[in-house]
Amino acid sequence: MRDQNEISTLGYNRYLGFCPVIEVELWDILDGLTILLERNYDSVLIQIDSMEAILAIQNRAPNELVSTLVRRILQNLA
Repeated sequence: MRDQNEISTLGYNRYLGFCPVIEVELWDILDGLTILLERNYDSVLIQIDSMEAILAIQNRAPNELVSTLVRRILQNLA
């Protein structure tokens, strides 16, 4: 994660085993949002180069697991 000056402020990791790349991208977004909420950030800019993740978040989720991750991401953004 980077601050408004593009300086890296936080890193983390999560073991996901073998899973599709879309799930990795969505877990990354969800974990990042969770950390930011815990630190009381009031605004966030998500930058991602996965068109599949973007489309999933825009309510075009291709499967149930992705849909669950997207729902949790949207809950955190609300």
